[in-house]
Amino acid sequence: MSVELLARAKKTRLGGDSTAKLLLIVLADYANAEGMAWPTVATMTEEVEKSERTIQTALRKLERLKLIRKGDQKWTRNYPKGQRPTVYEILPEKPKRAQHSKTARVQSTAPVETTPDTGAVHNTPTGAVHDTTPVKHTAGEGCSTAYRTGAAHCTQTLKEPPMEPLRESTRAQTTKTNDERTQALAGWKPNLDHHDLADDLKLDVDYEASKFRDKALANDAIPANLDAAFTLWLKRGAELGLGGRETPKAKTCQHTWACRHTQAILDRVGISHDDTDTAGRVAQRLKRGDDPETIVHDLLELRDHEWWEAA
Repeated sequence: MSVELLARAKKTRLGGDSTAKLLLIVLADYANAEGMAWPTVATMTEEVEKSERTIQTALRKLERLKLIRKGDQKWTRNYPKGQRPTVYEILPEKPKRAQHSKTARVQSTAPVETTPDTGAVHNTPTGAVHDTTPVKHTAGEGCSTAYRTGAAHCTQTLKEPPMEPLRESTRAQTTKTNDERTQALAGWKPNLDHHDLADDLKLDVDYEASKFRDKALANDAIPANLDAAFTLWLKRGAELGLGGRETPKAKTCQHTWACRHTQAILDRVGISHDDTDTAGRVAQRLKRGDDPETIVHDLLELRDHEWWEAA
């Protein structure tokens, strides 16, 4: 996720094409730190809530306007062949034109003078005055000076600059950090503050946490502070109106003589599961919507009455 790209996408004007605008925001939301995003067409269809054909049309328009372009496809090399989504570079920077400065070429017309002893060349402007004062060679601290020859021999110990760490070492440290963050993500769960915030924003915290984990792993960009990153995730989801899905409702039990609800009532009363007649009557009452506690109470009374008559 790139906050900068997301802000730029929201400010982009597309002449009233809300579908293309929303798709651009979704792509920016899925972009990694290098500005690359590769959500599948099915994901984009779900996020934007448009047909696959409409998504393809919007993608072509964004490419035509140079708001996106094909990026480095190496990010999807781990996907199976034939199932690799297209990698897009989101809001690529426009190349700056080189500014050619017009610099006047100055040609020196001063005569050239060569020093016989050293062969050094001096460019002497016309009318310049030559200083004939002898030069005294000054040696730095830790150096010995030979006055007869004028040569200064330095005996200082030179300190070499520190060597840069080996690439293998840096790569190992990066791998160790990524492994630690992956383990932290595996054991991470939303805290109470996240649940409260999700309730206020009317978001499904479990669904959002699942998307948060999947995106972090897919982009290989696990945040250092998972709690803070997920708080920002929830706020951004509410702002974009893209997050939040209602939790699927559990299927309603049809209540048969062998269902777990019927058998649980039989167990409480002490009636065998093989008593299909009683189990069938219990299932019928459950279908009518009778309270399970009432059914248990009635069965207990019936059982005691039958035992009393049998005695």
